Amino acid sequence: MNDQGYGDYGLTALVDPDRDGKLDFVLGGRRPEPQRLYWYQFVAADCWIRHEVGTGYQSDVGLAALDVDGDGWVDLVCSGVWYRNTGKPCDEPFQRMVFDDRAAGAHDVVVADMDGDTKPDVVVMGDTHTQLNGLHWYKIPPDLRQPWPKHAIDPGIHGAIAPAGVADLNGDGHPDVVRHLV
Repeated sequence: MNDQGYGDYGLTALVDPDRDGKLDFVLGGRRPEPQRLYWYQFVAADCWIRHEVGTGYQSDVGLAALDVDGDGWVDLVCSGVWYRNTGKPCDEPFQRMVFDDRAAGAHDVVVADMDGDTKPDVVVMGDTHTQLNGLHWYKIPPDLRQPWPKHAIDPGIHGAIAPAGVADLNGDGHPDVVRHLV
């Protein structure tokens, strides 16, 4: 944070990590180091309780909410890492899990079924200044502790595919990814 109280923030989402039926706010910040991901529990319009999700999220500004492990609790997916909601989000940080140790720097993270198996996949994009350096999608494997299979789509650019840059544009039954051309 600088001396005016401003920091480098992103990774925002409105989700319900505590399953109380109210939307809460997720926010990531780079300063003070290490990178920290928080969720703010909505109590009332003038009352929000901050909880730490975890550190080391690796994204530029990209994040997606998804129940990765199918346990009914929303998890948070960033660039090469995801945070498993333990089911006790008010009492303990989420568990940080690495799915690609060479994927830091996602500007965007989007959830979409890329291979038509009706299961969610993760689409990420980082520019040439990031380790990710490309537009890729990841297949979520049965063993979530193993690296997720990575599929290249296109070179990296500093642009955006979130929040809705994946859709079947031409009606052929396959997802298309929309982004700016270099």
